[in-house]
Amino acid sequence: MNILFIDDDDIRTAPLREGLPSMGDYSVTHIRNPIESIEIFGTDPKQFQLIVVDIMMPHYAAPEYRDFSIPKYFQDNNDGIYTGLKVLMQLEAIMIQWSISIPIIVLTHIPDVNKYITELVASGALLKRPSAVLIKPVFIKDFVDVIERLGQHD
Repeated sequence: MNILFIDDDDIRTAPLREGLPSMGDYSVTHIRNPIESIEIFGTDPKQFQLIVVDIMMPHYAAPEYRDFSIPKYFQDNNDGIYTGLKVLMQLEAIMIQWSISIPIIVLTHIPDVNKYITELVASGALLKRPSAVLIKPVFIKDFVDVIERLGQHD
């Protein structure tokens, strides 16, 4: 299974990315830049069987991010810039264009997911395919269990 892993956090996700191949037939394509990930996915999305997206990544100075509404949680807390949802929406559009459905795992280090999970649901990013939301840090065994559960929906 080839996994597209979109996350700017090298330290907290290294055990997942580097440990997956030893846990089964997994290969990981890790991309730190959200815009680059959309470009790579758009060229051949069928090469991936799973997508992992960090929900909070740095804001990249690109027009497609300037008009994106930052969820209220981040406006209130000044924690950073929320581009993962925008990435999910663009990956979703690519999947629709290609008539494919790839499971998605959303990663976050913010424990109170309920503050913004409604944004994900409202966008449709987590409703059109099998998906999961995991709070960092994630143990590799738990990560593999979620991957296998999502794979049962193929």
